[in-house]
Formats: sequence, structure tokens, C-alpha cells
Amino acid sequence: MGFTWIPIYEELALKILEFENRQGQVLTLLRELRAEGLKVIQLNDRDSKENEIPLAEIDPLTFFASFNRTSSTPGRQAILKRIKDAWGITAPVPDDFDGVPLANAQNSWAFAYLADREPNDVPILWRSAREGVAKTWQTFDQKLFDETLSISQMGLARLSMSLFWLKPKAYLSYDKNTRAYFERRGIFCESKTAAGYYAWIKKVVAKIGDNFPKISVDAYQEFGFEDAADAAPLVSISETLPRSPRLWLFSPGRDAEFWDQMHGEGVMAIGWNELGDLGKYKDQEQIAKKIMELEPGRGQPVNDSLACWEFAHVIKSGDVVVAKGGMQRVVGYGVVANDDYKFDKSRNGYQNIRAIKWLGKGTWDISAERQLPLKTLTEVRNDPELVQILENAVGLSLSQLRANGSTNFSPSTPYSRTDALSELFVSSEELEIILARLKRKKALILQGPPGVGKTFMARRLAYSVMERKDSSRVTVVQFHPSYGYEDFIQGFRPQHSGLQRQNGVLYQFARLAQADPGHEWFFIIDEINRGNLAKIFGELLMLIESDKRGADYAIPLTYSESAGETFYLPKNLYFIGTMNTADRSLAMVDYALRRRFAFAALEPALNAPAFAKWLREHSAPESLIERIRLKVGKLNDIIKGERDLGAGFRIGHSYFCPTEGCNPDETWYREVVEGEIRPLLEEYFDSREKVDGLVADLLA
Repeated sequence: MGFTWIPIYEELALKILEFENRQGQVLTLLRELRAEGLKVIQLNDRDSKENEIPLAEIDPLTFFASFNRTSSTPGRQAILKRIKDAWGITAPVPDDFDGVPLANAQNSWAFAYLADREPNDVPILWRSAREGVAKTWQTFDQKLFDETLSISQMGLARLSMSLFWLKPKAYLSYDKNTRAYFERRGIFCESKTAAGYYAWIKKVVAKIGDNFPKISVDAYQEFGFEDAADAAPLVSISETLPRSPRLWLFSPGRDAEFWDQMHGEGVMAIGWNELGDLGKYKDQEQIAKKIMELEPGRGQPVNDSLACWEFAHVIKSGDVVVAKGGMQRVVGYGVVANDDYKFDKSRNGYQNIRAIKWLGKGTWDISAERQLPLKTLTEVRNDPELVQILENAVGLSLSQLRANGSTNFSPSTPYSRTDALSELFVSSEELEIILARLKRKKALILQGPPGVGKTFMARRLAYSVMERKDSSRVTVVQFHPSYGYEDFIQGFRPQHSGLQRQNGVLYQFARLAQADPGHEWFFIIDEINRGNLAKIFGELLMLIESDKRGADYAIPLTYSESAGETFYLPKNLYFIGTMNTADRSLAMVDYALRRRFAFAALEPALNAPAFAKWLREHSAPESLIERIRLKVGKLNDIIKGERDLGAGFRIGHSYFCPTEGCNPDETWYREVVEGEIRPLLEEYFDSREKVDGLVADLLA
């Protein structure tokens, strides 16, 4: 007997309680499962005229019947696998269902059809489920128990079975097997009421003990009639699918009182310091027991124990965190930086911490839309309505931040001009000139022949202005002929429910920069002239100009829903583009765009002292260094003198910068010439004989 089903049942019991006001989402999920051929409950209701109508409400007990109405282990596993994936459940799909009683597959609802259903039936079932999760058979409110039994379709067998599903260590199912099992042993249930059930379990515990899952197995083995062959585990069920990021709502203290401190420290933190290191608890139940020890007399701490458990064990790197103040405003958002949870005794308060890369800070009021959950920590990824409200408020696709270039969590370190000069083959004067143009114009294009390190330099320019090597404030996109306004700014994309407006990469990155006005943000566009620039930038051409930045210059976008819905580029956002002057397929840069950028031309640095120094540091012999400088330099002079080519087609130095693990020797040099330089020359020259001659000269 493995009882591997217990963890996921207990976790689902807690999870389903979050959906009382979102029952439609539960029904939508079940309809998807049914459409996939999984044998969940019937989802058609009947009105007073016997017309079939879609079921519009559901309760936790009926939900649990969806995977407890068939004896097929593979079928139940498949249903639980889908629910687990949809809701981010952490417990594994079970290998067995030992001792789990089954509902009647033809009559699985805990309530009647609409025509016979009382308005309070489903709300009572929700109350009963909450009571069941929070209490035990000894402490369950007997008045509520009897009130639940009075619901049409409900009886002691169905109610006790459902409570056993929700909390198998706290209740015993009074089904046909357990009833017969104990009647054989002289233990009878005198009345099918709360009092009768309480008295029955009390006698069971006194005679056999309170290991209810084992008792259920023993009863089934003695009186069950199901085919045991169906209980073989489905070995193909696995956890191989990649995990998608969760979206958490988090309260940095009451009404966000510690938000500024946590934002400044780059952490999210919770209290419950008296519990000590939350990582030492093996499950949520242990945390709950400890809380009750520390606070005698309080009820079951379901929410507090869940928050502590999820904070230490469930939150993972890449999860998105939205910080809230009370129930009506959002104050910031960020992404979990790593998987490490820490208990820091040195902190005065809130000693449970996680590292967060906070990406935005502000105040967004959503009181007109919906109240936020009161809890300290709430996972909301599976509440699409709330996710949409949050995304609309801050103007970002929060659920996709992990895939954005802004969520690269390399540690931020100081970066100086000296650091830049150690990586770039330019002089100090050249670097200062380029940086001055970037700062003045806030939009710079690096142009030059292939292999001069344009994209590499773009990042170093960003770090130099920031004076930090912080990749979270730098993103890179590459233009191409099919790239459009919809990818870059905003457009409509097909979704399951039809076309939906989505914000493009620049829109989202600009909103991140808007929310962080104290720091510079850099948007790098590789191969900027490979795209249709007027089509891609659209009405934003004007906003690129450094004196057209800020909210005063906000304009409606092409897909804005009203004139009042505007967008602007912030003053702290910089653009760096790269242009390959040798690509004959490139369109000319639009004049209207060209005058909004400053330009810097990069040259092959074969004769730069820094280039020779770099090769020496990578163990290149002096003879090879001199050969590269002379041979490739001579080739570049030939290319420059060609009428149909010119300086923009020369060979850059980066072709001869060996990658990590490469030994710069004769073999490496010949491979670069044959594998990289020859194909380029074949593009430049029509004559095969001329190409062969140039290559032979390089290898001589």
C-alpha cells in the first residue's frame, strides 16, 4: 500500500477552495478534459422544463468526484495530470489509489439538477468543504454537517466519502465497504446524522485506531467488488513537461509598509519568524501544527501555513511576483532571481527572504476592477480575469516576463571605462566620442563591415553608460524582412477565444523603463536595416528623438482603443542599432529615421595594440599575430580598392578572435580562412580564380 494519492488530494483540497468565486474556471477546465475524452462528471444541467443547459455552478465535493468515479487507474491519473498542469500543483501524480472509494459514475453530483436545486445548496457545499479542510471528524461543525445532509442528492455515504477525499487522515468514509466491514465487527452507525457519524467513528477509533486510509483499504479488500487488475499503475505518466512560470500576488507588509525597503534590497520577505527555517518542514501540515502550538486556541491556519510552505518550497526562479498594497492597488512587479530560499536571523523582522529582480515600481489603482486577495501570498496564474486586470494596469504581459530579455539574472557588477577598453579594440578617445553621441542623441547606430564587433560593442556601451554590468536593463532584438509593427509595438494575435491585442517587445520594454526612471535602459536592435523601418516603427519615429521623450509627448498608437489611451518613450530609454555595411540585400535606412540617430563607424582593428594584446593573452604566437595583421590587412586594402566593394566590405578583426576552448594556432587560422573568409570572398567576387588567389595569399 503506497497511498501515493494522499499528497495530491490534500493539495487539491486546498487549491479548489480558491475557486469559490471563480466556479466558471473550474467548469471550463472540466469541459476541456471532457472534450479530450477524459471521463469527468457530466456537465449539462436541466431546467424546470427539462431542457439541457450548461452547468453553471460547482462545488469542491462534486469537483473531486471527477477523478473518483472510475476504477481505471490510467484514467484517473490522466485527469489528475491535466489538473496538476493547469493549476500548478506540486504534488506528483499518484501511482496508486489504494483505499479511495468511488462515487456512482451515473450520479456524481453533490447537488440536484437546477429544477430541484435550492439556491443555498452549492454555497452550503462550499462551506462544508472549507470546514472539512480546516477541521477533523472531532471538530467539524455538527450543525453544518446536518445542514449539508439535508441537501437533495446528499447522504451520509456521499458526504463522508467526499470529506475523506478532501482530508483522508481526518475522516473515514461511511461507504458500503466500510459499513459492512465494521458491522461484521459489531460497530453500527445508529443514525445517518452528524451525531450518528461522530459516534460511529469514535467507536471505530477505539477499536482499531485512526489510520483511516489503511482502514479503507482493509474494508475494500474484504468487501470490495472492483477488478483489482484496474489498479495497476500507469508507468507512462511522468513529469517531463517543462514547468511554466507562476504568477504570485505578494503583500510586502500590511498595506505595503515595507515595500520601499524590500524593493531597495531586491528581496521579497515574509514574517512568521517564530517558525524558524521554513525549509526544514516536510509538508504544509507540519507548519500548520507548529503554528497551532505557538498560538493555542486558534483555528486551522490553512492560509498562513500555505503561504509559508509555498514561499519556501514552491516559488521558483523565473516566477513573476506582483507586489500589492492592501486589496486595491499594485505597487510593483519583478521576477524571482533564483531557487534559493533563505532564513536570515540577522534581520530585525521578516526573516524569510527570497531574491527578486524588481522590474517596476509605481502605484496602480485597480479598485474599479476587482479587489485583490487579502492573503500575504497568492498564486494567481490560473485566474485569467485577475491576470488580465493586472496586465492592463501596469501595461505589461506579466505572465511572459520570464521569456523577455529583461529577465536575465546575471549578477549586477560595477563596470567602468577601463573595463570597456579592456574588452574593446578602440582607443579611449574613440570610446568617449561614441558614448557622447549616445548620451546626447539617446539613439545610436553602429555601422561597419562584417566582423568588427558591432553587437558586442553595443552591450559594452550600455554597461558603460549604466556604470554597471546589469543585463536586466538591456534587451536585444534582431530585425528581418518579415518583422512588423505588431511584433515591435502592438497588434492583434490569434488566441483560443479569437483575436486579442498584445503588446510588442518595445512596448513592454519601454514600460519597464517607465517604471524605473532612476536607471538607464537600453534597447539594442541588431541588423536594424534588415527590416522595413517605417513599417516597424510606425508613429513612434517622432518619439525616438531625445527631446520628444516623456509623458508630455504621449500619443495614441495604431491599435489604441481610444484617443485617451496613449504611449510614450521615457527619457531613460536608449536605442543602439547595428548595421552591416557589406550586406547588399539591405534597404537604405529611411531618412526620417536616419536623422533621429547618431552614427558611429567601426573599423577593422587588426592594427590596434589591444587586438595584438588580446591574442597574446589567448596564447597566440607572435608569428601568427603578425601574419594576421599583414595578410588580412593586405586583403582589406584590395577590397577597399574595388569599385564595386569599398571600405564597407573589409574583413573585421572578430573573425580572428578565437572562441572559448579554441587554440589560436596554424590549424585554427587555416580553418577560419577556408571556412569563414573564403565564403565571404565568394560573395564579393564573381571570379573563382581571383578568390582562390586571395585565399592562397592568406595561407601562404
